[in-house]
Amino acid sequence: MSETLDCKTAENDITAYFNDTLRDEDTLKLFDHLNECPSCMEEFTIQHLVSMSLNDADDDDMDTKNEIALRRKEILRRLSVKDVAQRFYLGIVFFGVTIFFMAALTVAFY
Repeated sequence: MSETLDCKTAENDITAYFNDTLRDEDTLKLFDHLNECPSCMEEFTIQHLVSMSLNDADDDDMDTKNEIALRRKEILRRLSVKDVAQRFYLGIVFFGVTIFFMAALTVAFY
């Protein structure tokens, strides 16, 4: 992720993350920022605890880090599947266009 996130944007993104309205790409940027910014990680941890209804508060730090790692893995997998699907679709389109032009050339020179 080449684009860095400022803390104000990260705070807004944390809220969006827990409201399930943050896009995958923005979630990855947020996670990168959280790895570098202790104050934003603290805010994320607080909101994570609140979202978990303060269950297992003793393991909050580990749960938060696990949450981030698991979610990152899920997002990267989903983005990878999206990329493969797009490539497949483009391959089908390219194949169709190639067949069309081959048929057109065959008719034109026949």
